[in-house]
Amino acid sequence: GAQALCDQERARLQAERSRLLEEARSTEEALETARVREGHRLTDARRAGELLEEARRARRAASRRAAQQDEELRGALKQCNEYRDRLEAAYHELTRLQEEVHYEDGQLVTLRAEVQRQEQEAAQAVDSLAKLRSTRRSLDAALEERSAAERALGAVVRQARAAA
Repeated sequence: GAQALCDQERARLQAERSRLLEEARSTEEALETARVREGHRLTDARRAGELLEEARRARRAASRRAAQQDEELRGALKQCNEYRDRLEAAYHELTRLQEEVHYEDGQLVTLRAEVQRQEQEAAQAVDSLAKLRSTRRSLDAALEERSAAERALGAVVRQARAAA
């Protein structure tokens, strides 16, 4: 009777809990794969952000489902102390997984900031190179003018010596 219903409910909730944990583990594996690729190829940073957003949506959906289950569990937990211990362990695992996701978020922000800094440095280097080239052209023109003036002065000196 009541014990059989409790056992059935417990089995159903355990199966749902296992499915949600597997889904969370699967999502975390996808995030780890994206993080490794991002470190090797900056061009994959955008895709890593998309995977992260997918993981956030999945985590939010999992959290919503877990909250719905929590309401269902409250009645069953009064009769099933052993199941309560297992559920608490599952919540601790979920919290740990969320902390890992948060850490990955921080890593992604750091990498994006580094990319932006490097892009700014590259733009500054391009500007500096353009200024250097312009200065070089001005210097070459000034040297050419000086050389022409020295030749003209030499010609005048030679004419003055020849006239004297």
